[in-house]
Amino acid sequence: MGILITVLCLSFVIFIHELGHLLAAKWGGIGVSEFSVGMGPKLAGFLYGETNYNLRLFPVGGYVKLAGLDETDEQFDDAVFFQNRPLIKRVITILAGSVMNVLLGFVIFWVIVMMVGVPVTTSTIDLVIKDTPAFNSGLRSGDTLLRINGNRIDDVRVDFMDVVQQANTGVSITFDRDGIETSCFITPYFDNDYDIYRLGVQLQSDIQRLYGFSSLIKAGELTLKSISLLYLNIQYLIQGKAGIHDLSGPVGIVQIASFQLSQNSVNFFNIMAFISITLGIMNLLPIPVLDGGHLMFLFYEAIFGKPAPKQIMVVISNVFALCLILLMVYVVVNDFRFWSDRNSMMETLQQK
Repeated sequence: MGILITVLCLSFVIFIHELGHLLAAKWGGIGVSEFSVGMGPKLAGFLYGETNYNLRLFPVGGYVKLAGLDETDEQFDDAVFFQNRPLIKRVITILAGSVMNVLLGFVIFWVIVMMVGVPVTTSTIDLVIKDTPAFNSGLRSGDTLLRINGNRIDDVRVDFMDVVQQANTGVSITFDRDGIETSCFITPYFDNDYDIYRLGVQLQSDIQRLYGFSSLIKAGELTLKSISLLYLNIQYLIQGKAGIHDLSGPVGIVQIASFQLSQNSVNFFNIMAFISITLGIMNLLPIPVLDGGHLMFLFYEAIFGKPAPKQIMVVISNVFALCLILLMVYVVVNDFRFWSDRNSMMETLQQK
């Protein structure tokens, strides 16, 4: 059941992407011959206007057929062909799928922030590491940090953590222990592995729900963090710090997401948000057959005042399509090869 729910959720993510293309195309006066949910044989459908809306057998994504990109689109006037519409409307139509995916990820994060909450670091000490400046200065678990250098600690990250990073010569800390205020002076040590200053304390975390403007800000932060993480992963691939064998294909994604669904539904929806954002951003890479490749050809048209030569576009697109198919086959084979290893790893992490 978990795998089925995961597949349906992934299909919804792709459906939202294609819905973005559909809505933008309709807005831009571009004809749409078909909008399909799922792939494979047609199960049901109806004609509304000039567009066929179909439900297909396999719940894996969907697609939009734009007028003019298929030589059989005889029911459309040339004026509504994709290539005959204003350049800006074509660009918006291509971008819309990715924009919808990023928005979906943002909305998922927003709902999580309001309904479940997010981890928030408190000013209460959870752990003091032995033989560190904090331990040697007298701080212990359960102490509550009140002031640093005489300034009240309201926002732990800004008022405490950031101050520690800037005060390598030492900080004066006032804390509460069993209702009694005590002060101590601590000189932080430099952690070469992480390139930061540390005192040697670990603070407690709490779950806090956010509402209103704060919830929107937090959802935006989580969205930007997802994009940054994706960028970091791409950077690792380019630099050789990660290899193709480290990539997860659709099978691996379903395995990881369905496992999280069985353990923690919040983690599952966090993964869905990240996947939606990843789909949106990856589709914008300047690779032919992806949305970014179509944008690249449109930019060529904007610069030179004419479309890129059709034969060259077809050849380049076919070559990259073949490369993507081979890559997909490789990662799917790897997904099945490492299925049991991945399961063992996730179970071990869950126990920890």
